[in-house]
Amino acid sequence: MSDLVNRFNLTLAASTVACGFLLYSLLKSKDEQIAVGNPTDIKRKFGKDIRENDFCYDRNLFILDHGSYGGVPRQVLKVMFDYLEKVERNPFQWNLYQVLHHWRASVACVSELVGSSTDNLTFVLNATAGVITALRSVKFSPSDGILINNLTYPSMKYAAQEIAEETGCKVYCIDFTFPIHNSEEVVEKYRQMFDEHPNIKFAIIDYIISSSAMLMPVKPIIELAKERNIISFIDGAHAPGQLELRLDELGCDYFTGNMHKWAFTPRGCAIFYANPRIRSQTRSLIISHYRHRGFELDFYRQGTRDYSVQLCASAGVDYLHRIGGLSEVRRHNMALREEAMNYIERELKGARRLQIPADMEAPFMGIFELNDHKYDITDEGADNLRKDLYKKHSVE
Repeated sequence: MSDLVNRFNLTLAASTVACGFLLYSLLKSKDEQIAVGNPTDIKRKFGKDIRENDFCYDRNLFILDHGSYGGVPRQVLKVMFDYLEKVERNPFQWNLYQVLHHWRASVACVSELVGSSTDNLTFVLNATAGVITALRSVKFSPSDGILINNLTYPSMKYAAQEIAEETGCKVYCIDFTFPIHNSEEVVEKYRQMFDEHPNIKFAIIDYIISSSAMLMPVKPIIELAKERNIISFIDGAHAPGQLELRLDELGCDYFTGNMHKWAFTPRGCAIFYANPRIRSQTRSLIISHYRHRGFELDFYRQGTRDYSVQLCASAGVDYLHRIGGLSEVRRHNMALREEAMNYIERELKGARRLQIPADMEAPFMGIFELNDHKYDITDEGADNLRKDLYKKHSVE
């Protein structure tokens, strides 16, 4: 499993940046731009000007890995700073009487974006906090099982392993190999695993696998889990702002997704969705004064903390709407991604796209295997590649 993960670590991720930050291959001149799409207004809206005017990135920096840390528009940063200043004017009034109103407004705004009832949605620190929250809300016994796969994000895997160590339950793993010819192959692997191990109680299912930029067929997998009374947890770390979500219709038990990657929110904010059928048993990781006052207040009031990042999630969504909305950004980014993928495949010696069907390619992300390189296929080799990309080409 680690060899496959290291292999994917040693790849070039062509990840288009939300709002159209221009992509460059390693060989592309810094003065050249990739022109995508015919309408001039789109190129003007999503091109160089919006990067320089709305974002704080170093002008000489070229970002291929936008999915790690995202980008926060200046307009959203201003909202966050305004909240921080408002708190300091009167911390007592803010914490006791004002912040809950802003929290609810932010949850409502994000709920609309992701297709969720406000009753089912809250904020957590990040997707990792989301999975451990869900796992610790379920009672496991030594006879139970938790399902992951060999490309599951490491922190998700470690969370499952820790629960297994504490409770004695077993962790099962689906092994994916490439090429994958169609999504039915993936669904069938889940069907076989569920049938071979009927003790599986909790399944961690990726929406977009970050190490492979692979979009998973989550809907039929959720249906398989539901038929067998298996709790389905969707790791949607890359989903908000990249996918058109309808969480109430999706049918999963739990869903988590980071808002900082593609939804213009400061780092430290993720959504956490709990289906009504399981919401009453779901508890926040932190026990505070509102522990026994329901799902919303349990996750909202967790001692004295900084709420500004979560409150800014609505500002990130507002920014997304102001620049044209999710459908417009998706249309632009998907065209830009394909243009960049074609360019890199053509110009970079030995670059080969991951062998997956087109309907399993993430909209804003892409992975290349580099066969002609000098780097060891290890974590250290991947880190050396990253350092060289930055030092020699100003690429992150």
